[in-house]
Amino acid sequence: MYMCRPGCHGKYAAEFLAEFKGSLQTDEYAGYNLVPGITKVGCLAHARRKFTDALTAISENAKGRNTVAHEGVRRFDELFSLEKRRAHLRGNER
Repeated sequence: MYMCRPGCHGKYAAEFLAEFKGSLQTDEYAGYNLVPGITKVGCLAHARRKFTDALTAISENAKGRNTVAHEGVRRFDELFSLEKRRAHLRGNER
């Protein structure tokens, strides 16, 4: 579903999702904080990006080491690979 409004104020999200209750996957847009009755869930690609940002920020001394950031990226890559290999399967088969 999609709704176009003249701005990005959270009131538009609250208006659009007024009847919705449940989990809503979002991109961390703060406007969704104004929507009652939802549980915000994040996107794994955005979560992975936090680890890649950390890799960019770590010092030169740590770049060759197995840091938490390295491990985070590795685990997300493994998960994405698994998902890709099973993309042809239907819901419960995955």
